[in-house]
Amino acid sequence: MSELIEQATYLQDEAQALAYVIDDIPYDEQPAGGRSIRDWLILIDANQMQRFKPSTDAVTKGSNKPLNLKELSEEQLVDRYDAEDKSLPIHELLQKIAKHRGSILAGLERMSGYDLERDVAVRGGKQQPLQTCIEQLIEQERDMLKQIASIVKDLQTESDRNRSLKSGG
Repeated sequence: MSELIEQATYLQDEAQALAYVIDDIPYDEQPAGGRSIRDWLILIDANQMQRFKPSTDAVTKGSNKPLNLKELSEEQLVDRYDAEDKSLPIHELLQKIAKHRGSILAGLERMSGYDLERDVAVRGGKQQPLQTCIEQLIEQERDMLKQIASIVKDLQTESDRNRSLKSGG
């Protein structure tokens, strides 16, 4: 259980760390054929609030109803995300992501091993344990964070190249 909580904490830590460097990054710039950093952050928060949190909330509130993990495409997740939140200043968006993750972590900490073994309906009517669903959601988030890291790296490389060209080198 503690390993699962540690994995889930990763997103909160990354959102807080990104807040320190985000001002130096063109976070609204969209790479060719891709999402901007802001778009990725919105997708991460939409995913945690529309897929992750409903499952953990249902368990921690004592619901005995069958759990169902919403199968939503990335576009559906973003479309359902609060329109006002999409245009928040970037630091507020990062704070919101960290706050939402804190709420999810609090729920995870209240769960027992039994809770994590509850069956969840997933794509195609299949059943799998809640813990497996949570691990998959965390893995999706890590993949999204890797996309952000890749964009930051590409932007840094481009910035370094431009600086080198300006200095005549």
